[in-house]
Amino acid sequence: MDEKDRINILRKKLYSRTSQAQDQKRHGLHSSQSSVKKSWSQPEMKKIMPVKEKRSFLGLFFVVSLLFFLGSALFGSFYFLGEKNIVSADNVEIEIQGPTAVGGGDTLGLQISIVNKNSTTLELTDLLIEYPEGTRSPDNLGRELTRSRDSLGSIQPGERVKKSVEAILFGEENTQKEIKVTVEYRVAGSNAIFFAEKLYQVTLSSSPVSVSVRSFTEVTSGQEIDFSVVVNSNSSTVVENLVLQAEYPFGFSFIEASPRPQFSNSVWEIGNLNPEEEKTIHIKGVMTGQDNEERTFRFAVGVGDEFDVKKMVTTFVTANRGITIQRPFIGTDITLNNTREDIYIFENGEEIRGEIAWKNNLTEAVSDAQIEVRISGSSVDESSVIVERGFYNSVTNTARWSKDTSSEFAVVNPSQAGIVQFSFSTRNISALGLRNPEVVLEVTVRGKRDGEDNVPEQIESVLTRSILISSDLSLTQRLLHGSGPLSNKGAVPPVAEKETTYTVMWTVTNTANHISGVKVTGVLPPYVQWKGNFNPNNSNVSFNSDTNQVTWNVGEVPQGVGTNISPKELAFQIGFTPSLSQVGEIPTLVHTQSITGFDQFTESQISDEVAPLTTRIQSEPGLPSNHERVSQ
Repeated sequence: MDEKDRINILRKKLYSRTSQAQDQKRHGLHSSQSSVKKSWSQPEMKKIMPVKEKRSFLGLFFVVSLLFFLGSALFGSFYFLGEKNIVSADNVEIEIQGPTAVGGGDTLGLQISIVNKNSTTLELTDLLIEYPEGTRSPDNLGRELTRSRDSLGSIQPGERVKKSVEAILFGEENTQKEIKVTVEYRVAGSNAIFFAEKLYQVTLSSSPVSVSVRSFTEVTSGQEIDFSVVVNSNSSTVVENLVLQAEYPFGFSFIEASPRPQFSNSVWEIGNLNPEEEKTIHIKGVMTGQDNEERTFRFAVGVGDEFDVKKMVTTFVTANRGITIQRPFIGTDITLNNTREDIYIFENGEEIRGEIAWKNNLTEAVSDAQIEVRISGSSVDESSVIVERGFYNSVTNTARWSKDTSSEFAVVNPSQAGIVQFSFSTRNISALGLRNPEVVLEVTVRGKRDGEDNVPEQIESVLTRSILISSDLSLTQRLLHGSGPLSNKGAVPPVAEKETTYTVMWTVTNTANHISGVKVTGVLPPYVQWKGNFNPNNSNVSFNSDTNQVTWNVGEVPQGVGTNISPKELAFQIGFTPSLSQVGEIPTLVHTQSITGFDQFTESQISDEVAPLTTRIQSEPGLPSNHERVSQ
């Protein structure tokens, strides 16, 4: 059999379905004959699968780390923000007590309380206060106070920490200022800085200074006009580095001013203004324009920049003055008591003498000229009106000058001029109970001139002036020993080298207008002692031991105090130990006493003084004769 046949036979066996089962049997390997191991040993496993084991370990580490992070986050959230939080800014309570309004330039006092309502201690606590622009330090008015920081240390759970702060606010009247109070703190176990904050709003009820502008409200084109700009201090402290800036309208030509301006005819360095002090600046110029045009002058007062006089750092108050340009056919100029003002201020009962200077401004004659002055106001004493070379009609309250009273008014030639005069007095406003008494003078000028067709035409012009009557702010004094709200000791008459105490009574009354910023002062001689007792005990009273001055800050005094309303009174106690050199004398116990205030109606400072107070007691009957003289 050749090789080819053998190959065919093997192929048939290989692919036959029956030959394999019949001719051959399959035998499995015996375990003893197999060299392959049924299982792996540990060293061999480590050699075969090192990568898989390392990946399993990293996965396990990642899972554990993730669980730890989530647990820490949950614990931190529970620690700081949970219902049983240990620290939260919402539980740091800031309470601020103070006035809602304060006068500009006056000291603002705030009582700040920090309450820790957390269950853990606040550490390294700081109180940070941010003040509004224009705030000054009460210790140094020249230093601007923008912020302050005070260390409060640690605040225990439930503890309340109080801090008092003071500042002096400046700014425009009736503006609202905002003070930001922030509490910064740390907690144990954290380097983070936490904070709680609160805003406090206060209104500037008054400006530290006031400015009033006096001038005519109507001028003729080309006429000189005078301004009196009065700057008053409303502050109880010195207002430093004041500057006045003026803005002039188109058509105004500056001529001169007293004092002279420091820059561009419109900037004045007022400097420092003491309490109750005022400074006046007079400005003169020429106003030109068309008939019935209105021009506005603006004046501003504030703190100037110490390096640039033209720049104002803080504006305290502004005042606008409107001027109407007119060209009346007969120009008139009114003076009262030798002064020229747009608004006059006189005292109750004062005699008022008026002059009206007139001039024909036309190029043609005016016939049948008339000048009438209507004097209106309930405070006018009609029986006191006197009209020189004219006639007063009490029915219409009108003073009149015409050709019937003076021949010069029959025909008034171009540029012709003259003067008419009158006078009157005001009534007793205290008895009448008047409020904000005012007198209005309405001047009317009439006449006839020939028109273009030679037909006479009636021409007329009107000028108005106001007179404001100041309120009667008065101070009365009494000396008491055996009566009054305070108990006294010692002999009357006083005995040399032995102390006798007295009660000084101050009584404040007011008539017609509301008065603000009322203050009473009196100076004690060096041999009189301030005892520190006063009534009512909530009165704003202070004593300066350096000057021996007693100051009573009364504040607001409405109209009718002492008549319709009970007067304002203060009783304070003094001690007098006379010297042997004063035996037989009547010593002074309080030097001249004065009262000042700001009349809100007339916008002016008013004052009154009373004589010195001696040991003479006039309000207690039954005292021995010569009880006022020092005995030995």
